[in-house]
Amino acid sequence: MLRTYLTERNTLDKAGGVDYLVKILNAVPSAANAAHYAETVREKLKRRRLIAMGERIQNEIDSTGSTGESVFKIQQLVSGLDGAIEPVSGSQPVIKSLADVKALPINYLWFNKIPMGMLTLIQGGTGLGKSFLTLYLASKVSTGESWPDGDGLPDNKAL
Repeated sequence: MLRTYLTERNTLDKAGGVDYLVKILNAVPSAANAAHYAETVREKLKRRRLIAMGERIQNEIDSTGSTGESVFKIQQLVSGLDGAIEPVSGSQPVIKSLADVKALPINYLWFNKIPMGMLTLIQGGTGLGKSFLTLYLASKVSTGESWPDGDGLPDNKAL
């Protein structure tokens, strides 16, 4: 669809040609990498929790009058750290058949491409145009222009 669009406007070569389009397509994440992405997200969550705990400890040190009181409150904070960083021992993942999952309607910013209220990943190697793409998307949203395939923006005042 994109190739046809660019060809009709004589801009395919300017966009980098078919080889570049294939390169971009191959750089898009797939379900095969889901476990890797999930582990990356989990590690980032652990780091954010550690940073937040460090900030709480620093605030406690700054706001408490006596050293003994600070140590006591910090020990209370740190004692709850294990559950915040690692799953509670004995917890198991919830396994549910997809047949039992109720499908919810999806509202799209760009139909079948960018769902609203959900995570959208734009992933690719250095220099492939991720920043350019996000700026382009922001320009379409901020100006109210239609998407390249002719789809209009949703009728929301705020996204």
